[in-house]
Amino acid sequence: MWTEFPDMRLLQAVWAPNQDSGFVPPYDAVAAPVAQNIRSEVRLAPGAPQSTAGAAINAMDADPPLPGGKYEVLIIDAAVTRFRGDYRAAIADIERMVERLNKAPNMKTEIVKLPIDVKPTAILRATTPTASEASEVRFTLKITRNREIT
Repeated sequence: MWTEFPDMRLLQAVWAPNQDSGFVPPYDAVAAPVAQNIRSEVRLAPGAPQSTAGAAINAMDADPPLPGGKYEVLIIDAAVTRFRGDYRAAIADIERMVERLNKAPNMKTEIVKLPIDVKPTAILRATTPTASEASEVRFTLKITRNREIT
């Protein structure tokens, strides 16, 4: 499957079985070698509660279930390589990969993290590109396989 996406590189894969399809195995994202010159920030409305999504991803499960769960959950940290600053193209490639993965039987692939936050509440901040500008951008996917469906 990776051969269909030559500009993508797998950085890390974390797998765990579980009875809950919403489970996210504990993992630490692989650090980028060079900081990106653009980042997205979310500005919350006054009085809005902080999101717990990030905490859920990094929460450590003291007693993970043994193999045999109804679901197998895979977290993939990957990168779009040969990145030239075109975030739309990078996100389109990631979405194309998700579509391809979702064609597999009994699988559901979701985007956990894009290179930049594209939600309407996000604010983009950019700095002037330098010679050390990142040549790749990172993203994270969650792939859930239902083992009980044949």
